[in-house]
Amino acid sequence: MHAVIRRYRVRLGTMEQAARHAEKWFLPLVRDIPGFIAFYLVAAEESVLAALGLFETAAGAEAAVALAGDLRSRVIGSGPSGGRSGRSHLR
Repeated sequence: MHAVIRRYRVRLGTMEQAARHAEKWFLPLVRDIPGFIAFYLVAAEESVLAALGLFETAAGAEAAVALAGDLRSRVIGSGPSGGRSGRSHLR
C-alpha cells in the first residue's frame, strides 16, 4: 500500500467550502485512479487541511500527487509545491 500526504492552507472561503468543493471535483477523479483505496481530508488546525490518499501501487499514488497539484491551484488556494508519497509499512 502507498500513501500520499498533503497539507493545504485555505485562503479562499472557508474550510467547509474547500472540503465540499474537493468532494465534488477531486474525489470522483481520484477514485478513478487504478489502485485507489481511500481518501481522507482532515481539519488539521485553523485554516489548514491535511489530505491522505491510500493506493495499492506507487503509480496510483504518483497519479494522485499530479492530480492534487491541480486541486491546489484551482480549489484550495495554497499549499506545498508537491505532495509526498511513499510505501506504507503498517496496515
